Amino acid sequence: MVIDIKQEALVPTSFKFFGFLLMIGGLIAFRFYGDIGILIFRNVLGIGLISLGIFLATAYYGLRIDIDSRTYTVYTFAFGMKFGKPVKFENITKFYINRVSTSSKMTSYGGHRHATEAYSYKAFMKLDNGDKVHMDTDLAEARLEEKLEAYKQKLKVITQLEPS
Repeated sequence: MVIDIKQEALVPTSFKFFGFLLMIGGLIAFRFYGDIGILIFRNVLGIGLISLGIFLATAYYGLRIDIDSRTYTVYTFAFGMKFGKPVKFENITKFYINRVSTSSKMTSYGGHRHATEAYSYKAFMKLDNGDKVHMDTDLAEARLEEKLEAYKQKLKVITQLEPS
């Protein structure tokens, strides 16, 4: 049995939007006409913009847990392929959730500074080999707890929890 978890996007939402704009720009590049030099340039430019746009818009991090072979793979999904290396383990010893603070500071043209702070929640599993593996992320703790319970049910075959 294999559990495949899409963890989070490789780039922020604004970059994903920029990726869609690049794809549109790449399609527009194919519309220009001219001599053979311009034809080759516009095709290379169009393909490059579309490729970069697809990467920015669709790339994400993921976790694949193969229960039968007792391996996990932290991978990056890009261009329809998963890049990562499987790691062997025997048992899961602990599940837990951490609250993560994300802060940013912006300064306006007038010099006014504005700081924002937001929280997200990340679920982890601790393995018998000492690895601590990020499983999933969510902005709502309750929703992440529900997801974590579903993962625990699927992974109970290979779970030997440490005494608290």
